[in-house]
Parts: sequence; C-alpha cells; structure tokens
Amino acid sequence: MMGRWLVAVACIDRYALTSRSSRIRKFAQVHIARYTIACTIVAWLILPIHMIIYYEINPVANICTLSYSGSIAFYHSTYTITMGDNLPATIMITTAILILYNLVMKRNLRRQQVNPNNVTARSNANSSAQRIHDQQALVMLFVQASFYCVV
Repeated sequence: MMGRWLVAVACIDRYALTSRSSRIRKFAQVHIARYTIACTIVAWLILPIHMIIYYEINPVANICTLSYSGSIAFYHSTYTITMGDNLPATIMITTAILILYNLVMKRNLRRQQVNPNNVTARSNANSSAQRIHDQQALVMLFVQASFYCVV
C-alpha cells in the first residue's frame, strides 16, 4: 500500500508543478516532496498497527494467523480495498485529468502568446519539444493510473 500512496503523492506533486497558480506551484519543491515522502512512509508504518488486534496464535499449527470472523473480515477487506485500491487510484486518475487540463490551458496560452508575424524556428522547436514532453508525461500518468486500477 505504501508504494501506491507514494505514486499518488507523486501525482499530486506533478499536478502542483503544472498548475497555473503560483500558490499551488510552491508545493512542487524538492524539500516539500521529501517531507511528504517521509510523512507518507511514517503514516503507512503506523496505520496498519491496528491489524495486530485481529491476529491470533493457532495452537494446532503453532503459527500466527488472522482471525476471520465476519465483522473482522468485512472490516479488513473494506479497509484494504479502500485504502489500497480505490483511494490511491482515484487520486491518480483525478490528478491525471487535472494535469491534462493544466497542460491544455498552458498550450492554449502559449499559442496566444506567439505573435503570428514574428514566428521563429526556435520558438516553434521549443513549442514542439514542450508539447512532446507534455504528451509523454500525460501518457505516463494515464498508463500508470490504469495499471494500478487493473492490478
């Protein structure tokens, strides 16, 4: 679960980086990313501690097993599906859509800023390279989000 949440946090960071708002872009800094990664790791080391309550020692096999009474099994499966699948995947897909929107807005802004009478080959090359970079980032995000949804 920690891996999925780290990818979700990375998607949020990428969204902050592509935002037009300077207030949101301030969150896409290396020291904030490191702090967020550390907090995510600590949180996922602490969050599953409550599961220790549901373990019991099986006297026949002399091993520790998860007690699967009806309510415990329902809680465990709901917790696992929500925290390990639905919530991170929703965050990834939502941020990918928001990044797409931000990149489209950025591309439209670039088009408006280009003076049609004074178009140089260099600005076209920069625009083309930026567009390719944006498309590759989007494809990577959507493939990653869909991969996590399927797996």
